Amino acid sequence: DPSRVRLDPVKAAIVQQIFAWYTDLQTPASLYMVAKRLSDDHIPTPTGSPRWNVASIRGMLRSSAYIGLAYSGRTHMAPARRRKSALQKVGSGQSQQVAPPEDWIAIAVPAIVSQETFDLAQARLDQNKQTARRNNTAHAYLLRGLVSCGACKLACTGRCLHPSYDYYVCRGRTEALRAATGERCIARYIPASALDALVWQDLCQVLTEPSLITHELE
Repeated sequence: DPSRVRLDPVKAAIVQQIFAWYTDLQTPASLYMVAKRLSDDHIPTPTGSPRWNVASIRGMLRSSAYIGLAYSGRTHMAPARRRKSALQKVGSGQSQQVAPPEDWIAIAVPAIVSQETFDLAQARLDQNKQTARRNNTAHAYLLRGLVSCGACKLACTGRCLHPSYDYYVCRGRTEALRAATGERCIARYIPASALDALVWQDLCQVLTEPSLITHELE
């Protein structure tokens, strides 16, 4: 019932500050910097956690509810198609997926930020998405998006250090808030060429000896 929706002045101020930090034309803050500032200022997350993470900030900046338009039926439950990490538990096997736009029900709610500020945030998010490391094609990593850290279970990204030293690096090493713990992971860098060669050798063995697949299935 939209008529029962009320603004919480404290939480609304936090939302406005998040948008202001991210859209500041002089010294714009990254998603990580916004999350760190909130955590350092001991501002709890909407769920009461003391640590903010980048995904939460991105989700808030993308939410049209803050410009006065919320949607009901925007997502629906569906079978999960992939795991967040090879080392994480499978979980319930359910995932939230975006429903077709024609199924959304628009609901007017009190606005917190202006349309102009919201549009600036969307433009910057879109720009950052285009330049994200996952879109980098300068280096050929065999296991791109497939390596997980054995220490903290987070995903690893590829990194090239000159001259031509390629590694898989846990994201928790440089982004302490990614695991929402505030502590950096201490896992060592993984030489990409060595790990790629090892996995490629195993893959070739499976392809040349199909009986291995039959054995595992049995």
